[in-house]
Amino acid sequence: HRSLAAARQRRSGPLVAIEHLTAALDRYRREDAAAATAVTLCNLGYNHFLSGDLRSALAMLDRGLTVIRQLDRTDLLGTALNLCCIVQTHTGELGTALHSATAGLEIEGAPRTVLYANRGEVRRVLGDYPGALADASQALALARRSGIRRSEAIAHDTLTRIRLDNGDLDLARQHAECVLHLAELLDDAWLEAGALIAIGDVYRLRGVTSRAGERYARAVRLAIGSGSRIHEAEARLSFAVADLTNGRTASARERVHVALDIADRAGLRLVQCQASHLLAAISDCEGDSGAAAAHAARAAEIQAETGYHPPPHLPVLASTTRESAYPGRRP
Repeated sequence: HRSLAAARQRRSGPLVAIEHLTAALDRYRREDAAAATAVTLCNLGYNHFLSGDLRSALAMLDRGLTVIRQLDRTDLLGTALNLCCIVQTHTGELGTALHSATAGLEIEGAPRTVLYANRGEVRRVLGDYPGALADASQALALARRSGIRRSEAIAHDTLTRIRLDNGDLDLARQHAECVLHLAELLDDAWLEAGALIAIGDVYRLRGVTSRAGERYARAVRLAIGSGSRIHEAEARLSFAVADLTNGRTASARERVHVALDIADRAGLRLVQCQASHLLAAISDCEGDSGAAAAHAARAAEIQAETGYHPPPHLPVLASTTRESAYPGRRP
C-alpha cells in the first residue's frame, strides 16, 4: 500500500494516496511495526498537506515525530523534519519551519538537498533573499551531484520563486522550464502545476497576460484533477492578479474569493495574506476605500503574526508598506 501511495500521489493525487496509506497504517499497527507506522504517519501528513487539509497534516506529522523520537531513529528524523518544514511554511509558522529545516540539516544522513531547498523557501517568504538564494543554490548543486531528478526539480522550483521575486525573469523562466521538464518525466502533477503557475507569472510580469492566463488555467485544471487545493488556490490568485492588471475587477474578485475560501478551510496563512492584499487592491480600484482599508489591515495583521514578506510583484495598496506591518522582524 505504501508503494502504491507513492506511485499514485504524483499523478492521481493525494486523496488516492491517503486511502492506500491509511490501509498500510492499519496493517502496521496490527503488526506492531513501530518504525513503519511512524514513516506512514509522516507520509499521511504530507498527503493531507497536498490535499489542503493542513490541520490533519500537522496532527499526523506530530504523531509520526513522537514515535520516531521514542524509537531514537535519527535515520528517519531528518525526513520527518523536512516534511514538518513544508507544512509549517504554508501555515505561517515560519520561525518554526526555519528551525525544523535547520535541525534537519544537522542530522547525519538527512535528505540535505530538499532540506536546503525548503529552508531556502522559508527564507524567501521571510524576505531573506541572500540566504534563500544560498540555500537553493546549494540544493541544486547537491541534486545535480546525486542525479536525483525530483530533488533537482524541487531545487529549481525554489530558485524560480526567488528569481521571480527579485525580478530576474529570464532566470526564473529557465528554472521553471527545468521544473516543467522534470515534472513531465516524473509524471508529477504537483511539480507540474507549480511550474505552470511560475511560467504564467513570468508572462504576466512581461505584460503578456493572455499567455499568462493560459498557463494559470492549465494549472487550475491540473490542480483540481490531482486534488491539490494549495496549487489551485495559488493559481487562482495569480489569475486574479492578471485580471486586475487588465481592469477586470469583478473576475479578479471572484477568483480571489475562491482562493480565500480554500485558504480559510485549510489554514493557509500566506495565501490568506496574499488574498487580503489583492482584495484591498481590487476594492481600491472599485472606489470602496473602507473595504480596501479593512482588507489591508487583515493582510498587515497576518504579516505581523507570521513575519511573512509578500513578493514584490504582488499588488498592494500604495498606503501599505511591506515592512511596516512587522518592524524589526525582517531577517
